Amino acid sequence: MKFRKLKFKILVAALLFTAILCAIFIRTVPNYSNELNIGFTTIFGKKKYEQGYCLSEDKILDKEEKFRRGVLDYFIKIKKLNDMLVDAYCDIYGYSSWHCDRKKDGSIFLGERYFISDKIKNDEWLEFFSKEYNKTLAKINPYEKYDVYKELFTKNIDIKSLELKKDSIITFIDKNTAKFQSPIISYNNNGDFIIISEKIIFQTDSVFKQKFVRLDYDDFKDYSMTYKELYSYGVLDNCGNVNFNVKESFNEIKKHIGKGG
Repeated sequence: MKFRKLKFKILVAALLFTAILCAIFIRTVPNYSNELNIGFTTIFGKKKYEQGYCLSEDKILDKEEKFRRGVLDYFIKIKKLNDMLVDAYCDIYGYSSWHCDRKKDGSIFLGERYFISDKIKNDEWLEFFSKEYNKTLAKINPYEKYDVYKELFTKNIDIKSLELKKDSIITFIDKNTAKFQSPIISYNNNGDFIIISEKIIFQTDSVFKQKFVRLDYDDFKDYSMTYKELYSYGVLDNCGNVNFNVKESFNEIKKHIGKGG
């Protein structure tokens, strides 16, 4: 009995000693590559992180590399979230429902959420969209809005799936901005609007905002186009990972699916 008590006291002392050591030497730093958004390091690692080091690679990334990684990670996570939400809508409402914008055959128009087109240039996309939309509208039934968009995307614009690659990102270090070689196009057939992801603006080496534009075509005003600038914000860790928790965002949005969302 005395031996068991001694053994228990030794175990408690060991745990307490370990906890004290952790409190003294272990520190947390931002690490947005995992769901916790934190990483554990030593007090020495903490100091290196504060100096700008990417601890997993033991080096300080130059600004261009960090920007490229950040843009790529941001869109990879956003695309993953959208894919998960599309699957959730389809599971709840069924593949034949208007809520679901993906067919079982995985066709490019209904199976992807992000596109680019070689026809669209970064500085001319608004003029191009306006012109092509009016041409498309003149050819088909204006009261079938979904068909207008489908005709516009699949035939007039020649969209193709966005390939998320680091070398397709253009950085402008002197202007603290980055963008893909062509504007990223996203289409929502539930609300009938187009989103253009125009560029990402870095306000500091770690804080950015994404500028995107929502285009709506008002069927109550002869399908005239409305233009609205919107922004989303994010933070990078020293390795270029974005503080966007896909699982957490998905669970929050999923609560509203089937409840008018």
